[in-house]
Amino acid sequence: MLRQCIEASPPPASPDADVPVTPALLLKDACYDAVGVACYDLHDVVDFKSWFTSALLPDMACRHPNARILRRRAAWMVGQWVSKVEGDLCVPAYQALISLLADADLVVQLTAVASLRSLIDDVHFYEDQFAPFLDTAVQLLFCCLQQVSEFDSQLQVVNVVSLIIERMGEKIVPLADKILSCLPQVWEQSEGQPLLRIQVMQALQRLIVSLGPQSPLSYPLLFPILRYSTDISQPDELNMLEDGLQLWQATLRHAPAMVPDLMALFSNLVPTMDRSFEHLPVATAIMESYVLVGGPAFLQQHAGSLVRMIDAVVGNVKEKAMLLVIGLVDVIIQCYPAEAPPALESVLQKLLVMIVGPTEYSDLVRGTSATVLARVVLQNSSYFAQFISAESTRQLLQQQSTAKGNAPPLALFLDAWLDKVDSVSVPAKRKLSSLALAVLLTMPEPQILERLDLILSVCSGSLAEDSPDNTPLLPDISTVGYDYASVSDSIQGGEGAPVECEALRRRQVASIDPVHRVAFGPFLKEKLQACMVVHGEQLFQAAMARVPPPIVSQLQQL
Repeated sequence: MLRQCIEASPPPASPDADVPVTPALLLKDACYDAVGVACYDLHDVVDFKSWFTSALLPDMACRHPNARILRRRAAWMVGQWVSKVEGDLCVPAYQALISLLADADLVVQLTAVASLRSLIDDVHFYEDQFAPFLDTAVQLLFCCLQQVSEFDSQLQVVNVVSLIIERMGEKIVPLADKILSCLPQVWEQSEGQPLLRIQVMQALQRLIVSLGPQSPLSYPLLFPILRYSTDISQPDELNMLEDGLQLWQATLRHAPAMVPDLMALFSNLVPTMDRSFEHLPVATAIMESYVLVGGPAFLQQHAGSLVRMIDAVVGNVKEKAMLLVIGLVDVIIQCYPAEAPPALESVLQKLLVMIVGPTEYSDLVRGTSATVLARVVLQNSSYFAQFISAESTRQLLQQQSTAKGNAPPLALFLDAWLDKVDSVSVPAKRKLSSLALAVLLTMPEPQILERLDLILSVCSGSLAEDSPDNTPLLPDISTVGYDYASVSDSIQGGEGAPVECEALRRRQVASIDPVHRVAFGPFLKEKLQACMVVHGEQLFQAAMARVPPPIVSQLQQL
């Protein structure tokens, strides 16, 4: 049937050939329609490659006005048989469809848009094959967008632009200026159409990811969109807030440095969190990104809002969300070891109550919470000593019915911590606990020596896990902090910078973390010697007598 229709209405001999509207041409269109609808059933029956080369390509190339019937149908057919468009068929298919984006008939243009989307979204799509047509495709898509007025058609075209940006990755960067010059008009004309604006935001988000450290090129367009989409008082917030937050998160991750507009935007997060915790995962990621990119200026300007949001979440969400927030608190303390613990005192008190007292949270949450306090011990031991001995901490534990008799908070914390430490399986977190416990050995508190055997049992595990050749110089832990300037310089360094700037910032946070810098064996030996000096040799030796012999033997090898 297909062969008969092609023979009755053969492809035009040239693109400019005359094409009369005949019953044979209409029958050919109907036959194409049937073959396209039944593409799955005919997948192994039709020789698509031969058909595409001998019939579909000439049909799409013919420019006669009457041929628009077959131009549209042939373009549609390519989208239906996308699984067969592979290898050496891809380039002529791209070329034919992109040329149809400039067709005089708008229906043909939109059909080409739909089929082009299918090809780009297909597993057989390769960036290098499409790259020669990229500039023309983007330009013609925006021209098509200016011609269409129906909402669904506009949505379809913007979606293809967004998909091209995503699939082409860094190859889209040379066209960034052209795309950024066209998107503002689309945004303005889509007022009252949140779904279309969401497509614009998704295209912009993908462009930011592709731009990486060059993302500030998008800021003139980006910040007005972010301010609007993350403002919960605007009429479209119900539809746009989630995508606005994701765009915000991508902006922060790829920002090479903090800028005033980005700093001021943080205020939009407060009412969102005050209203509900619905968007907590992305909101937590946004806060963490601000901590990493903002530097001391961010903490100075927004510490109050940041702490208030975290304080509202801790203890009032489920386990998965709690682990997210605990991770955020840990990063804050890593980056601001001197300033963060006092600012987060109310949060730390809540975590202490959660660790010590009865709670609905699992041992994993309680053990992970203990690692946050361990971080404070390790990087700001003087503050921890004040915190754990403060009258407000003692009263809070008593109010929560967690105090056992007159037991001091430090003893309660140590007992709970040592009990839950095995619930944390991540080696880095276990080493963090061991380092902090080693620091506690130097505190002049009798409850430390009373639990020396349990403390050294935990430390013994970290001795076994620590790399034997990890023998860096012991840093001054009290001065370990996050060097924002060096991160910014590295990002601006050009070719060596990662696509996602936040990846570099996270690597630097990890590189200055005592967990990764300190060889645990020499560190523990030093703290044990200090412990003997602080508590006296007699008491120290009496406590060591309770330590199991295998652990003592392990310590003697240090």
